[in-house]
Amino acid sequence: MDAYVEEDAVYFATRDKIAFAKYSPLIRNRIESGCIKASQQITPPKQKITASLKRYHAAEHKVYNCFMRKTAKCSADISKKDLQDLIPNMAEAKASSSFSLFCGSTQAYLLIISMSLLIVLNLFLNSILSICLSLGLGILSIYFIQKNFFLEEPSEKELKLALRALNELLKGE
Repeated sequence: MDAYVEEDAVYFATRDKIAFAKYSPLIRNRIESGCIKASQQITPPKQKITASLKRYHAAEHKVYNCFMRKTAKCSADISKKDLQDLIPNMAEAKASSSFSLFCGSTQAYLLIISMSLLIVLNLFLNSILSICLSLGLGILSIYFIQKNFFLEEPSEKELKLALRALNELLKGE
């Protein structure tokens, strides 16, 4: 499952569907949501990272992390109805972590940092130890980067939108 956010909107995608939830620009309290056929990978528009965008981004991570944790032990042939029953509630989503190793915003940083550390550490340590250290330090640095540059604690408004988008994805058309 892929996900991305933009100002006042959250999107979740699988191979064949894109679900979205966004606030109507004219009536800020009205949520528009739905599910469309995915013809290509979603590419988010280039935009400045605002505080609002960071909150939506963190809400998307929290909902995704909670849902993936709840579905981790499910069999591959689980029904759509059973998956819908596993959608987190607001309290579960709030309690989840907003950190994600699978975040597209930081995967490139992880690769660059880990590879740089691997090259440097390989000069001084054996290869297995340098690999472990470079990955560990890379993950720690990504945690720092996400928390300080890409995420901010979401409110119920942002979490509600992320939960609605996930619900639309599992509901389908």
